[in-house]
Amino acid sequence: MAFILDGLDFSEEPEIKGISYDTDGNNTIANNKLMLTQTSDGDAHYLALPDDTTEEHYRMYIFSASGKFIKYYYQKHYDNKDIYDSSEQRRKEAQGYVDEIIKPVAAKLEKKPKVNLQWFFNKKYEKRFSR
Repeated sequence: MAFILDGLDFSEEPEIKGISYDTDGNNTIANNKLMLTQTSDGDAHYLALPDDTTEEHYRMYIFSASGKFIKYYYQKHYDNKDIYDSSEQRRKEAQGYVDEIIKPVAAKLEKKPKVNLQWFFNKKYEKRFSR
């Protein structure tokens, strides 16, 4: 998720039915019900959900810059109270939603490299993803 959003404005945007892209400002990938966004400073990612429940308003999952789940956030409709949940159940839900958007995009972008540069990748990104 983090790499796809990081490089979205530099890579091709594969045409996938029901998926749209926005690279004007924050990098965003959306389908008909979800919106996956990277903050403009790249420090976090958000997965916004529609307000289709009677109890939860402004629903979103929040991830670190490396793509790790941090918490689920929403407000209760009747009192506008902020609720945060970082349970394992919410992490699994978040991963399912991320997969719904990212897997089709990643499958279209996947190309076999001509030269194996895994060592260079590890050197550059090891600190970011080993936290």
